[in-house]
Amino acid sequence: MAEEIMRFENPLSSIQLQGALEQTLSLPVQKTGETANLEPVEKSLKRLKLKSGVKKTDYDLEMCEVLHRQLKHLSAGLKVDMRFWQWLTVQRFPEFVWLRWHGEVPQDIRAALGRSGMSDRFLGKRTLRGRNRNALARLFFTAEILYDKTLGYKLATSAFANQDRHTSIFEREMGLLPAAAKALIKGTRGLGSEEIQKTAKRLNHIGSSLVLETVEEREL
Repeated sequence: MAEEIMRFENPLSSIQLQGALEQTLSLPVQKTGETANLEPVEKSLKRLKLKSGVKKTDYDLEMCEVLHRQLKHLSAGLKVDMRFWQWLTVQRFPEFVWLRWHGEVPQDIRAALGRSGMSDRFLGKRTLRGRNRNALARLFFTAEILYDKTLGYKLATSAFANQDRHTSIFEREMGLLPAAAKALIKGTRGLGSEEIQKTAKRLNHIGSSLVLETVEEREL
């Protein structure tokens, strides 16, 4: 069933984050005028919680497709609004963020947020790298860029299966270009971390002399 999609009125600060997660601080939200059915996302998360021996990357592999399917119809402006992604991670699916990036829902939220990079998984930032740090924006945009009419979500899951490959793509500008991102995924299949990083640097270097937006995937 579709529900109304919200966003925070203002971007959250790291100081506000703790209170919001502890539910001791009420932050104003606003309607976006858009709706989405988030029940499939909830069901996927429940399935993961019931499985034994779940790895952190299993959360990425399980959730990226279902999250994208349920949100892909949203307006372009909302998709790049970090207030929306913060609402999803802080109010709608905080449990996912904790389980994926902390291993469990902590009793001491302050101490858990003190871990390096943990706050960014809820907050993200309005930068390319910052968008990739938000736990749910990261999943959505990987699927958005790598979805292929022939292969479906296979390239996206391939990216998440190797974190070096994912980081090499989506913390660089090539992560905004479907042709470049897909070429790198396909071109580094079976390679080790060092080779993946070298290949990504080569492609990034090519982008300094060519306009990658004008080059087709096969050529890249």
